[in-house]
Amino acid sequence: MSEKDERQRARTGWWVFAGLAMLTAAEFALSAIVRPALPWLILTAILKAGLIVIFFMHIGQLRHQGRAE
Repeated sequence: MSEKDERQRARTGWWVFAGLAMLTAAEFALSAIVRPALPWLILTAILKAGLIVIFFMHIGQLRHQGRAE
């Protein structure tokens, strides 16, 4: 992997981290303001799980591996 690719992946990782932090802050605010908060908290939890699965667990790259072989 080239240095440019590594920098791009690191930048993407930081953006995903920032997104997760913002969603966590939104969860905190929703739990304090909205009643009942559970449906909104479930939605933000699903969004956070999706970001983690796609970017940090590299699920999105699995379909590309089959083409490379």
